[in-house]
Amino acid sequence: MNNDWTGLLGVAAVLAGAGFIFFTVWKRSRGEAAVKAAQQAVSYPLRLQAAERMILFLERIKPQNLLTRINAADLSPTELQQLILREVRTEFDHNAAQQLYLGKETWKKISSAATATSAALVHAIAEQAGKTGTRETIVYLLQNEDETARTLIEEAIGAIKDEVQENF
Repeated sequence: MNNDWTGLLGVAAVLAGAGFIFFTVWKRSRGEAAVKAAQQAVSYPLRLQAAERMILFLERIKPQNLLTRINAADLSPTELQQLILREVRTEFDHNAAQQLYLGKETWKKISSAATATSAALVHAIAEQAGKTGTRETIVYLLQNEDETARTLIEEAIGAIKDEVQENF
């Protein structure tokens, strides 16, 4: 009879131990899920705001928006180039912290679009220097938008939208 009780106590101890382990794992996983949910409640709005800000940035550096927003009357070609570079760089620097909330590839596309747009505008202004006045140069830039820069901006906007749809 003593062996029966010993065996029964052994089985009970094993079952109690298994139950305790199961309960501990279950409780820990619920705690981790709660922490993850709390983190997402904070990070999702920040990530969504970053996506919105970067789309706004890309829209603002599109030549038709950038050139119509700046006051370029009576500027020399060099001054116009400097103004455009400063505008794009200022906008970019103002939003640089948003890369924390976006994927690396998406950020690379945004950065490439900004660089290509600046370079294309500066190059086109240099080509027009001395041929026309500032207003005519701006009209030329608007009518002859660089296809590569436009494509890179659209790709960056698409990457942001894709990232948002994947994560939300």
